[in-house]
Amino acid sequence: MSHSQVSLRVAGIWLAVASLLLAASLALHGAPATQSDTQMKIIAEGASRWVVVHWAAAAALSFFAVAGFVVLAATSRLTQGFWTTTAWAVLPVGALWTLTTAVAEPTVVASAAVSGNTAMFEAWWAFSEGKTTGFIFLALAVAVIAGNETRTPRAIPAWASWIAVAAGIASFMGWILGMWLEIALGNLVWVVSSLVMCMWTLWFGVAVARTPQADMALEPVGGIGSAHLKGLLNQMVSHSATPGPAEGSAEPVVGSCCPMTYWSDACSQWRKKTSGTPTCARPSR
Repeated sequence: MSHSQVSLRVAGIWLAVASLLLAASLALHGAPATQSDTQMKIIAEGASRWVVVHWAAAAALSFFAVAGFVVLAATSRLTQGFWTTTAWAVLPVGALWTLTTAVAEPTVVASAAVSGNTAMFEAWWAFSEGKTTGFIFLALAVAVIAGNETRTPRAIPAWASWIAVAAGIASFMGWILGMWLEIALGNLVWVVSSLVMCMWTLWFGVAVARTPQADMALEPVGGIGSAHLKGLLNQMVSHSATPGPAEGSAEPVVGSCCPMTYWSDACSQWRKKTSGTPTCARPSR
């Protein structure tokens, strides 16, 4: 098993674990309130649940960061383009940015809510809101990653990836509407769309962990792919090694032509297998 295959398997497993934990956290978290005093009351009444939910979210965000870093270290089609590479780089950054909130909420925020210290709660709640903005970058990163999968649906179906693209964008918009513009419906949109997004990353993580190396390998960018070129060269060697015609015979043996002639035949075969029209340069004598 190659290094890239091991790396992608590890990344897929941690992505799936992160998605499962985050989905459970979001389901128990619910839509946040638009007013800080209302949110303070909600936390004080369910402090134990709040602590468990956010520690689980902290673990999930840590695993998202691990998955993103491992994918970046591996050589695969997931990071072959500019935007996909950027998305996989933004994913751990957004996760780590939001991780600060996930740690502050079950500690100082929950403590301030239970003790009724309004001044401390409002200060730390504003800090948490600011750091949670990293989640919208995580959502946009998932939307870009899913968008790439709509073009090359090898791991999961294209329709599922299109749903994930819409969910990532909806999560981004929901957070802006709910937390920045204080529209309650926006918070509900954020929770629901983030749950859908997590279901896709869970599916995608499992698929990546189980996908064969060949399906995750780098795609050839124009020209002859390395695997196909290797096959052509192997055929050239085998044909050039074929014994020639018997002495005194006027009939040439099929396949015993010189490498230059066979190179033209190989290029003709390649033309039939591809849509492009390559320029086959013959080797110099």
